[in-house]
Amino acid sequence: MRYLTFLGLAALAACASKPSGRVTEGQKTVGTTEEMTRMVGGSEYLDIRNEKELRVSSHNVAASADSVWALLPGVLQDLGVPIGVLLSDSREVGVMNHRVRRTLGELPLARILDCGGPMGVPNANSYNVSLTVISHVVAQTSATSTIQTQVEATAMPTGVSSTPVRCITKGYLELQIATKVRERMVD
Repeated sequence: MRYLTFLGLAALAACASKPSGRVTEGQKTVGTTEEMTRMVGGSEYLDIRNEKELRVSSHNVAASADSVWALLPGVLQDLGVPIGVLLSDSREVGVMNHRVRRTLGELPLARILDCGGPMGVPNANSYNVSLTVISHVVAQTSATSTIQTQVEATAMPTGVSSTPVRCITKGYLELQIATKVRERMVD
């Protein structure tokens, strides 16, 4: 049984990957959450503690919060993010637990997310992904605002039963959201 437990832990470790190619400008960790998983095998068990960082990407826009808010839902839809959450009072928009595979709109998921993968083959492009994207507009002054976006995802291989892999944002989608809003402000 101990040998099987070791193999299970080795398999979990193999799923992990080092983040690479991330856009770090404007990203910050705003907190952490902790979840516990208990794996049971016969009379033995193993507790696994998983700490998850809550990351928010912030991008400033030289426009009022109302102007940015008017454009944000359309930008998200153009990028392939369906609107499932729309809270006008708090200026929050996005989707929770959206099921995607391979691409979000025209963007390959591996461009947006790091879900690990064997030997350079990104899991994000072959696994079923559950994606949450929430953007929030915050007024800084009457003429400037900040778009704060949080992207979270988990991924699972198709056709097999397994534990979801936690994905990490690369910051690219958040940057695209801000860039497209800025472009539309000019038009």
